[in-house]
Amino acid sequence: MSKARAILGLRSSKTGGADGSSGVTHTVGNIDTWLKGGDDRKKLFPQFCSSHRIFRHPDHANRVSIVCENMDLAKLKAAMDTAEVKALMAKHTVIPPVEVYIEVDRGS
Repeated sequence: MSKARAILGLRSSKTGGADGSSGVTHTVGNIDTWLKGGDDRKKLFPQFCSSHRIFRHPDHANRVSIVCENMDLAKLKAAMDTAEVKALMAKHTVIPPVEVYIEVDRGS
């Protein structure tokens, strides 16, 4: 990923926003603790995407992916840089890096 750049543990392949779907993937220290943070995510995620869905890796219970619709990557990066979000990530046992995947035009 030569275009990847790390920003506070956030890695992405593109620096702009995205229409369509984007994915955010990371590991958590405790899946039960992380799942209990759903209300916090419902308040936070509208700051940078129109909706989101949660997925768990079938073989690695502490690996999660969040599919975001119409994500604004600049707003996500700005949110990740705040003390509030850093505290929420610690509270919900998020383990860096947080990887962001942007939908590829003409990829299929």
